[in-house]
Amino acid sequence: MTVGGLRIRVAWTFRQRLLGVRAWDDWHTRSWALWLPRCRAVHTLGLDQAIDVVFVSRIGEPVRVVPCLAPRRVCVCPRAWGVLELPAGYCRSPGWSAVLSGA
Repeated sequence: MTVGGLRIRVAWTFRQRLLGVRAWDDWHTRSWALWLPRCRAVHTLGLDQAIDVVFVSRIGEPVRVVPCLAPRRVCVCPRAWGVLELPAGYCRSPGWSAVLSGA
């Protein structure tokens, strides 16, 4: 799926969700994101770089934004319905939330 130039991959299986953005090599480019539906927690175990994390409500509104979540961390948001993992710094881009609202 592509939204506003942002290519979004969906993690459905246990393995995809466990590996997260580590599942592919080119995810650090600003055009990739990983969507984890029905998810309230993410980790950066095994990553060597930070990521931006956006926890989203069932209706698609951001309920918590964690810019530059460092490697070897866990982040939880009980109010979230899903999570979007983005390259570090994406949420500092002008208009980033407008791109997400198009999803």
